[in-house]
Amino acid sequence: MRLKNFQRFDTMQLLKKIPVDLIDVSPWQGRLLDMSVEPQGDTSPAEAEALEQLMQSIEINGLMQPITVREIDGRYELVDGHRRLLAHLRLGLPEIPALVSHYTDKQAQALTVIANLQRKNLNTIERALAFEKILSNGLFADRKELSQAIGKDETYVNDLLNTLSMAPRVVEHLAKTNAVRDARLLRMIRRAAPLHKPEGEQRQWELYMLVVNQNMNRSQLADHLKKDKPKQPAQWNIKFRQRQVDITLKTGKLTPERIEKIQELLAKKLEDLLEELS
Repeated sequence: MRLKNFQRFDTMQLLKKIPVDLIDVSPWQGRLLDMSVEPQGDTSPAEAEALEQLMQSIEINGLMQPITVREIDGRYELVDGHRRLLAHLRLGLPEIPALVSHYTDKQAQALTVIANLQRKNLNTIERALAFEKILSNGLFADRKELSQAIGKDETYVNDLLNTLSMAPRVVEHLAKTNAVRDARLLRMIRRAAPLHKPEGEQRQWELYMLVVNQNMNRSQLADHLKKDKPKQPAQWNIKFRQRQVDITLKTGKLTPERIEKIQELLAKKLEDLLEELS
């Protein structure tokens, strides 16, 4: 369900110039991503600059890529091309080149959402919330179908959605700063400090801030977690016989140096033990 797959599906698209006042925004565009095609609509500085550049290009070269619409009851619903339509509205141009498609409701809704998700500069939490809202509205059957539609693997979608269940302070900081953009790195933090464990929320926050402050990648965090892992108590077993004691000690991987050290330590401990028993 990627964009190119939709375009391949509809081979009956008709290219024509359409009056801009006959084009309506897709209801899914406003509902899911809170965007507007009104000429006076607010935009961020980056979006405003990009829009200004597009307007200059249209004035000089015309529109290089037509928008995509579908005809409904004598009017047209915008499927793809929000910024191009907005540029024409700002320039006061009466018509815009458009491909008139024959998408079904679901195809049009999906294409509108996917196009905006791919283009809009969403941070990690905003994207996760958008995915959550898309799924709750039933546009896609499940996470697998959503992942196929946006051209990502299902693990990516799961990781992104799971960021919403992290410690509240982590989610709030991510929403404000977008300090960690790697969803798999956030997954490592969640697994190392699950919230159901004692002090899990505090531990998760500390790990998150460590990653932020030291600009860690996955490999660096893995090294830190390995060093920070608490040492496991020695595992040993004793069997008492009539004239001897058998001691089994689990040592882990043995190297020549490790064997020599164990022999020295055991010899000393056994000498002390025999001396006390004598």
